[in-house]
Amino acid sequence: MTTEEPIDDIWGGDSDDEPCASADIAKLRRIHNKQGYLDGISRAKESTLQSGFDSGYPEGAQLAIEVGKILGGLQLLASLPAQDPRSEAARQLLSRAKVELHISRVLSWRYFNEDLTLPQDGHRLIVQWKHRVDQLYNSI
Repeated sequence: MTTEEPIDDIWGGDSDDEPCASADIAKLRRIHNKQGYLDGISRAKESTLQSGFDSGYPEGAQLAIEVGKILGGLQLLASLPAQDPRSEAARQLLSRAKVELHISRVLSWRYFNEDLTLPQDGHRLIVQWKHRVDQLYNSI
């Protein structure tokens, strides 16, 4: 091959006429195609995964903080003296809140938009629990 001849196919060559060489080239082509495909998929997953984590982590952390405030507020009210009517109500609510505000429920698909962002009016479950705790605080 001279330097002036174009290289049309990296798989082509002088030995294409030989059956053994042709089978080896086909096998090598399949291996390289598969490896190239796998490399491309891996790189795409890594970049998508990282960007998804970067955008979702702050929102998830904020949800965790809000759940912590709800549970902490209920725990505070539950620790009031037994003669305070809010104490027993808070204990009952705290027990329910621990189940309903479990991470697997808070991060359920149903509370997010199609693009996995929160609706404008916030996380429906957390908003409901904030309202319950506020009502209990204000019921003196």
